[in-house]
Amino acid sequence: MHRRLWLLKALSVFVLALVAVPLPAQDDDHAWEVLRSVYDYKSLEPLNAVEGEVVDGDAWLTQTVSFDGADGQSVPGLLLLPKGVERPPCVLFMHGAGGSKENAAFVAAVMIPQGFAVFATDARLHGERAEEGRSLLSFEGLAGEDRPMINWVIDNRRALDYLEDRGDIDVDHVGLLGVSMGGIFGGVLAGVDDRINATALLVAGGRWQLVAEQSEHPAAAALRDLESASDAMEQITRIVDPVNFVGHIAPRPILMINGADDRIIPKACAEALHEAASEPKEIHWYEGGHVEIPPTMIATVVKWLVDNTLATDTAPLEAP
Repeated sequence: MHRRLWLLKALSVFVLALVAVPLPAQDDDHAWEVLRSVYDYKSLEPLNAVEGEVVDGDAWLTQTVSFDGADGQSVPGLLLLPKGVERPPCVLFMHGAGGSKENAAFVAAVMIPQGFAVFATDARLHGERAEEGRSLLSFEGLAGEDRPMINWVIDNRRALDYLEDRGDIDVDHVGLLGVSMGGIFGGVLAGVDDRINATALLVAGGRWQLVAEQSEHPAAAALRDLESASDAMEQITRIVDPVNFVGHIAPRPILMINGADDRIIPKACAEALHEAASEPKEIHWYEGGHVEIPPTMIATVVKWLVDNTLATDTAPLEAP
C-alpha cells in the first residue's frame, strides 16, 4: 500500500507538469512542437568526451567512450569499428530492457561485414549505470526527478553529437536499430531527431495503455496494479509513447519486425505503432514470441538497413 501511494503521489506531481503538453494531432503543428520540445537540449554544451584505447579484435576495432549527457550525467558508450574502412557509416544501437551497450556486439557481427560502425550507450539504470532498487521501466523511470526515460533519448541525441565531433564517422549515413525497449525509445528518438536516415525497430510496439493491459512483462504487471490511476497514466505516458512520434519520422523510412505470438510486446501494440507511422513504412511478422527472430528476418533487417541508410533519397529500397 505504501508503494502504491508513493507511485500515485509521484504521478500526480509529474502530471501537473505535463498538463500543458498536448497530444499531437496530424494537422496541429503547435501541439507537436510542444511535445517534441520535451526532448530539447543544449546541443552546444561541451561533451567532455573521454575515449579509451582502440582495441584490435579478431573481427573489429573496439573503443570505450564516455561523454556528458545534457543533465551532466556521464554517458558510457561503446564504439565498434570495421577495419580498413575510412569514415564508415554507422548504426546507432539501442538495447532492450536488462541489456547494455555490450549487446552491440551482436549487431556488429552482422553490420561490420557490411562496412558499418556500430555505436551504443547504456540506457539509464542499465549496464554501468545500474542502480540497485531502481528500474527504468517503472513509474519512477517516468516520474523520477532525473527523468531516466526522457534523458536516455536525449543521451542518444548527444551520442549523435559525439559521432559528428569525431570526424571519422560518416554522419550523413546513420541508421538506427532498436530492440524491444530500445525500439520503443528509438521510435521517439527518430521522431525528434532527423539525423537518423533509416529506422529499424525490432519487437517494439506502442500504446503504453495496451502494453499495461496485455503484456506479460513484470513491468506491465506493476502498471496494472495502478488501475485507478489510468487517467494519470494516459497523461504521463504520452510523452514517451512512440505512437506520438513515429509519424514524424517520414519521409525517412521505417522498418518493423515483430513476432505474431509475442507476449511481451503484444501484436496489438506492434500494430498500433505501425499504424501511427507514416509512409514509407513496412512491417514483417515472424511466427514466434519476443526476441525469437529467425535468421531470415535478421538478413532482411541487415539488407534494409544497408540499403536505406546509404540511400541518397528518402524512398526505401525493396527488402529481400
